[in-house]
Amino acid sequence: MSGGSARHAGMAGMADEAAAGRPGSGRSRWLWWLGLLFLLGYITWILAPYLRSVIVRDAAVTARIHVATAPLRGTIHELAVSIGERIGADGLIATIRNPLADRSALAQAEARVALAEEVGRYAGSDLLCYLAEGPESLVALEQAAWDPWREWAALELELPLLCTAGITPLNQPAASLERAEQLALDLDDFSLTGLAYAAALFGSAVLAFAVQRGALPADEAFAAARIDEAFQEERWGVDAEAAARTAKNARDAAMIGRWFDGLRG
Repeated sequence: MSGGSARHAGMAGMADEAAAGRPGSGRSRWLWWLGLLFLLGYITWILAPYLRSVIVRDAAVTARIHVATAPLRGTIHELAVSIGERIGADGLIATIRNPLADRSALAQAEARVALAEEVGRYAGSDLLCYLAEGPESLVALEQAAWDPWREWAALELELPLLCTAGITPLNQPAASLERAEQLALDLDDFSLTGLAYAAALFGSAVLAFAVQRGALPADEAFAAARIDEAFQEERWGVDAEAAARTAKNARDAAMIGRWFDGLRG
């Protein structure tokens, strides 16, 4: 074989070896595709739960138009839907809950505790426990309106509260504050929500409990809560802003009264 032929044969052999080592040829190409498929499969396996939840959630949310089978817990017009239950095309999902992936139950419990603690705080600073220092006519009005309800709370709710004159903070018994929170937690969600709202509106957990239990009409509770304000208005007059605020609060009091009336049936 001549030198030129040998040289051409050597270059051809090197080209064949290089071609054999490229991903697009023979065995190496097959291994390259296998590795890619394995990588894609691994990524899909990792992301599958998330992708599945997104797809199912989107299907459930659009259930007003399309029938969807959702393994997530949802609400249609405030009615619970069981896991895996079919959602009709005429249904509108208000919330979606996945008990395996979210904190709905825990969040609900935390919300209830927060509302009960708020009621407890209003018991700790209850309006009915802070009588005016004067004049005597105002003190007499407050005593006539507030003393019976503090006594009612102690007897009917087992919620005794201390009373003072003036605005110096009064430390209520810890057992009484715990009792107020427990009474609140014993209520259903709707009653608890209304109770917390009423306590904030009246500035009094005692008045809120009285209205919630039907022992005191809401309008009378509102009037009792603003004895001092009404007394000052009689002496100094009413400005437009205060009158508007009072009217709004009166409407809110009437609303919360109807709320509790509806819950009691």
